[in-house]
Amino acid sequence: MKNRRIKISLLVIVSITILYYVLSILLVRNGQFVNHYFPAQLSIENSVYNKNFIREVSPNKLVVVDTIVYEKIKDKFEIYLCEAYYYKSYGIFNVFNHRVDFNNSICLNVNFLGEERIFIKYNDGRLKRVGDSESFWNSFKLGSNVNVKIFNDSKKEIFVMDFLHLNK
Repeated sequence: MKNRRIKISLLVIVSITILYYVLSILLVRNGQFVNHYFPAQLSIENSVYNKNFIREVSPNKLVVVDTIVYEKIKDKFEIYLCEAYYYKSYGIFNVFNHRVDFNNSICLNVNFLGEERIFIKYNDGRLKRVGDSESFWNSFKLGSNVNVKIFNDSKKEIFVMDFLHLNK
């Protein structure tokens, strides 16, 4: 009798787990069971609130291409380092949500506080609009050099910044 209850209990638990897995894959837009969430770091205050702010930084090298536009927007940037991490969870209900830190990596955030549409490119990667969720995937190995290019809304280069040997 006791063995039968254990078998039925195990069967129910396994069935619910399999059902949860299948339903999660079918109902989630991307069709994945494991969810990764990279939190946006829109401002220094946001990063401090998330407890991952390290410090503000200045570029080691700055090359201005468009001096007129640069003079208008230069004081509207926040540039800072933060810990590189993401959140991982499972299924449609985000079960077992937990933080995963990137070891030996650091996050370089370039935040624009102005109203203009500004685009950014890290290390000759894809051009991204500053403030979009994709623009926050900017994690780099500790000690690496990073080249950051800033563009206006017509995608003309405004200035270039070089950050050498990023470290905490």
